[in-house]
Amino acid sequence: MSDDGVNTGDYARPIFGVSDLAASLRYYQERLGFTLQWVYGGPQHGMGEKDIEEWKEIDSGIPDRPVIAEVKRNGIEIILDQSSSHPRAMPPSVICVELHDYSSLGKLHEQWAAAGARIKKAPFEVGWAEETLQLEVEDLDGNFLIFWGNLG
Repeated sequence: MSDDGVNTGDYARPIFGVSDLAASLRYYQERLGFTLQWVYGGPQHGMGEKDIEEWKEIDSGIPDRPVIAEVKRNGIEIILDQSSSHPRAMPPSVICVELHDYSSLGKLHEQWAAAGARIKKAPFEVGWAEETLQLEVEDLDGNFLIFWGNLG
C-alpha cells in the first residue's frame, strides 16, 4: 500500500509456530485442502543427502531437517515454522479471512468437517455485523483460522 492509498499489490503472510512441521503439513494438506508451496531444510522435494552437502558448501546454515514451510489455499498463504531463525511465533496465532464468495462458507465447513478438521465453532451469526457468519478452525498447535461470510 502506497502512502496515497493506492494498492501496490503488497500482501502479508502470517507465520504460525508449530511443534511438528511434518504433522502440520499433513494436517493443512489433508484436512484443510492447502497445497505445499515450499519447504526449507532437509531432504524435501528432491533435495537428497548429496544435495544437502552440496548446498552446505554454499550456505552452511541450511538445516539437515525441514524447519519451515509455506502452504496455500485460494490466495491464503501461511508459513508454518517449527524452528527457523525467524523470531518465534508462539501459538496460538490467529488469521482472519473474509471470503469473497460468501456462499462458500457453508461448503467450506462441510468439507472440513468431513475431512476431520478441528472445527472449533461451526458457522454462527456474529453480533458485531449484520448478516455475517463466522467459522473457526484450529490446527494441531492451537493456531486459529477464522473465516467470515455473509448470510445472503
